Amino acid sequence: MAFMMNKYKFVPYPAFILGMSAVILLLITSLGCTARQIRAFKGSPPSAEELYDQAVGIIEMNYIDDEGRAIKVNTSKRPDIDSLMSQLDKRSALITRKELEVLANPFAADLGIRIESRKDQLYIIGSIKGSPADRAGISIGYRIVEINGMPVEGLPFSKFFALLKGESGSEVSLKIVGANSETKVINLLREVIKEESLAEVSMIRGKVGYIRLRKFDDKISTKLQSAIKKLKKDGMKCLILDLRGNGGGLLQSVIDTSQLFLNSGKMILQIKGSDLQKDRNFYASWWTRYLDFPMVILIDRYTGRGAEMFAAALRDNQRVHLVGENTLGSASIYALFNLDDDFLLYIRTHFAYSANGQKIDEIGLLPDIEVKISEEELNRLYREVIFNEKMIVDADIEDKQLNGGVSYLLKQIESTSRGTGGKEDIADSVSRPEGLP
Repeated sequence: MAFMMNKYKFVPYPAFILGMSAVILLLITSLGCTARQIRAFKGSPPSAEELYDQAVGIIEMNYIDDEGRAIKVNTSKRPDIDSLMSQLDKRSALITRKELEVLANPFAADLGIRIESRKDQLYIIGSIKGSPADRAGISIGYRIVEINGMPVEGLPFSKFFALLKGESGSEVSLKIVGANSETKVINLLREVIKEESLAEVSMIRGKVGYIRLRKFDDKISTKLQSAIKKLKKDGMKCLILDLRGNGGGLLQSVIDTSQLFLNSGKMILQIKGSDLQKDRNFYASWWTRYLDFPMVILIDRYTGRGAEMFAAALRDNQRVHLVGENTLGSASIYALFNLDDDFLLYIRTHFAYSANGQKIDEIGLLPDIEVKISEEELNRLYREVIFNEKMIVDADIEDKQLNGGVSYLLKQIESTSRGTGGKEDIADSVSRPEGLP
């Protein structure tokens, strides 16, 4: 990917990115004089003006606006860096080296909360089972308004997650507001949280395999192959991948996992920056493993980023049908740029597009089979299943979206066995969803 830089390198993808609007994390050194080079040349730290000018150069060369274009920043308030950053999207930020160390540390402790942003507000969509947040009863429906007394409205995700993470045993104070406007202040101790990327592998009605994926980490492709091998041994004839609540993960993991279900040479994803940068396309290159059974992917309003890219790749290549609701629409790509020893710029550089050229960011993916559920139904599903260790087949809950996927796939199997090729009306396949066993 050309950034018109003299060198760049990929940095290991930290866990905190899963809660941010990013899919690639790069650490890049600019072509012009960096603050470190200025210090070496002058024998003194760079001035505020020099840092500001370097930031302007990086932004104008690499940043893209909401329309995917390079921008010319207003420098009338030089060297006010806050004024400069206010001209960018709300997730771009100036972060400190110390914040990056906390965010990039895979062993840093946190509270086990999953967050999404809506209209500058930070909403909790779930707490990892057994985490400090879960034990405190914090679940979907709450909104965070303060961390350690600091208001968080409009705070970039990078800053927000830096406040949540820290040393194991250290205390964090959260001020949260419930759906009924009830306000609570809760003090929690950070812990090192382990979250499995593959949450459940089950059989439904003896024919339908079911796998729930929480995130795309570096082991998900291998885990998924093992899970499918087990399900096929148990008699699986079709497969449901549940991406509801999946916030994405590593770009390479999205690519690798997509290749399991696509023929070599099929396009997976397009990444587009401004006119100053080169676009990049990703294609399947492995020998394909799984083309011999019909598939459905379950999506909802909290399916985001890498999970959206994966679903789009399989949908655009006619490998799956999407069942559920419109997705989050958060598939922008951010990068980190060095300013000096103390500061880095975290800015938006690219948008992700599906194989068919559909922009995902702000738009999301529309399901092939729409199955809407109420806010109350979603909250219960997330509390009892998505962020719980309970198996979906054992949950005492009506899952309309899962029922819709099961009904559609069973009709596909039936029509294939009759030799009709599975060309029945999709909408009719979920008009009378059947319950789980």
